[in-house]
Amino acid sequence: MIVLNPTRPMSDRPLRLGIICHPSVGGSGILASELGEELAQRGHEVHFISHAPPFRMPRDHPRIRFHQVEVNDYDLFKYPSMGADWDIPGLRGVTFDSRVVHTGSSYANDVNAVKVAGWTRLDLGLRYLTEFRGHLVTLRGRVDNVTNRKHWASVGGYPGQGYLVAGMPRTFVISASIDY
Repeated sequence: MIVLNPTRPMSDRPLRLGIICHPSVGGSGILASELGEELAQRGHEVHFISHAPPFRMPRDHPRIRFHQVEVNDYDLFKYPSMGADWDIPGLRGVTFDSRVVHTGSSYANDVNAVKVAGWTRLDLGLRYLTEFRGHLVTLRGRVDNVTNRKHWASVGGYPGQGYLVAGMPRTFVISASIDY
């Protein structure tokens, strides 16, 4: 069971939270269910996003909803990534975002003689939304490949023309966009 500090409120107002999980892999559905139920008990609206409902997800809670998504059939990309956004309480317009990208092992040539290891990458960032002269402005800062893991981002190719593409090292990105 997950127990959050009951003496300290998480927010002055209820939050709408999305939890992405793969309930058929490694117990993430159990962890997600426990966390979601605790957050819903505290008055927050919780949305589970997955290919199937987590086994322990409360089905009759008024603040818990399930959204089913399709997962492609190609095993190499069956569960390629997960991400989460969190609107930081007390900092209006500021959102923390994270993403975990995973790719399984694969073969780099047409006769499957060269096997390349799988890899997992962590990306973290902040986003700030504001309005300037009637236009929505989004400022972003993120770090891709936080752990600076060396990996092959892409492998394979046309028969007889195999290739390996090196993944990017730790990368810092700053961007801004304005909606007109």
